[in-house]
Amino acid sequence: MMRTMTEKSRVVLVVENNPQVLELLGDMIAERGWEPVSATSLKGALASFSSRDIDAIIADIELDDGNSIPLLMKAHESPHPVPTFAISSYASDALRQEVMRLGAIDLLAKPFRLDQLAGRLAEQFEAVASVL
Repeated sequence: MMRTMTEKSRVVLVVENNPQVLELLGDMIAERGWEPVSATSLKGALASFSSRDIDAIIADIELDDGNSIPLLMKAHESPHPVPTFAISSYASDALRQEVMRLGAIDLLAKPFRLDQLAGRLAEQFEAVASVL
């Protein structure tokens, strides 16, 4: 039986170089029935984004091999823009404006509440489902 777009499991790319935060985010995504795809570097994130159908992205701005700005740009410029949440320990109003200009939904300052992020992801998925 073929599944419709609204029935398919949502795939969330999580880009984070801190193993504990990566695990927490992955667990939060899996608990909601979505599929987490993990990357610990910009290179890995770009490879995952290019090789998978990604429904949303949670990306730490500062990574060991650069920052995630190129990923935000790719996600925003793709034929079907991908909802993206940027996260950072060094969140500022200037950085928030920059990532939102590049298409991110928001910049979340670490530490943030996992349940609030999950709720915002669910809202994005519902908004996409309602236009299909």
